Amino acid sequence: MLRLTPTAKLVINYMAIRHLVDGATYVTFKELVERLGISERRLRALMQELRQAGLVEAYINPSRGRAILYRLAFNNFNFDSPIVEPGLYYIDLPPNVKIPGDLTLRSFSIIRASKLLLYTPVFANRKSLFTLTKCTCTIKPYSEEALAEARAVADSQGVATVVFSSEVDRVEINGANLISSAGVKIYKA
Repeated sequence: MLRLTPTAKLVINYMAIRHLVDGATYVTFKELVERLGISERRLRALMQELRQAGLVEAYINPSRGRAILYRLAFNNFNFDSPIVEPGLYYIDLPPNVKIPGDLTLRSFSIIRASKLLLYTPVFANRKSLFTLTKCTCTIKPYSEEALAEARAVADSQGVATVVFSSEVDRVEINGANLISSAGVKIYKA
């Protein structure tokens, strides 16, 4: 098991908060130095450790010169028992979303905890990417019959999820409450 230093935990938590609350997919090295007050030398070594551990990914952004962008590698985090209340969840994603990279921690955890995941046609060619969330659920295309099955899973104290895009799909979420709008809209019926 990987043991993180307090400074490493600070960086991971800051990146998670920026992602979950502000919807920021990436953070810059400069932002981390300025916001966290960590020396450049220490942060450079720390980011290298986190990258080697597979917790952080780094990308060069050509539109910003040679700026390196960092993001959390959610698919490498161990969420053995995500705490997700039983129910039927609707996750509204943009049609061009990168799965799992653009998922918020909360949407990632819901998918991971699901017993049944339904996807709409816009995600049909990317359905195998949902397994990168370490979801061991049954993955099916969205239909009225599949939705009835998802409701039955939720009624039996399980977690079921419908992944759709409100920009493209017509999925009725009547009676569902918006529970998160940080980057990804999540509704719970």
